[in-house]
Amino acid sequence: MGGQRKYPAELRVRAVEMVRELEGELGQGRGAIARVARDLGIHKEALRNWVR
Repeated sequence: MGGQRKYPAELRVRAVEMVRELEGELGQGRGAIARVARDLGIHKEALRNWVR
């Protein structure tokens, strides 16, 4: 029995794209994941896993 996902697939894809774009501007390790997570209302550890 599969559980329902909290975040839609489209949001996940767009959030990862936003992190990649911001990392390109700021550099890795500069808080891109935390900033995007805060802006989109996503838990930052969930976003970190998606980016991986």
